Amino acid sequence: MIYDMTGRKVKTLLNGNVTTGSYQVQWREMNENGQPVASGEYICRLTLGNDVVYTHKMLLIR
Repeated sequence: MIYDMTGRKVKTLLNGNVTTGSYQVQWREMNENGQPVASGEYICRLTLGNDVVYTHKMLLIR
């Protein structure tokens, strides 16, 4: 999931179970409604199972 810096969800990139392996997911700087988002800082959050959560700050520059 992608969140803005106020904590609002901007986009769900992948939702569901996947098999073990290596994956790439690309965000095309659009929100859930297909509208372009503004330049700024965003948080990418990856949740694995019930216990493991990874977060990464991203800077979008247009």
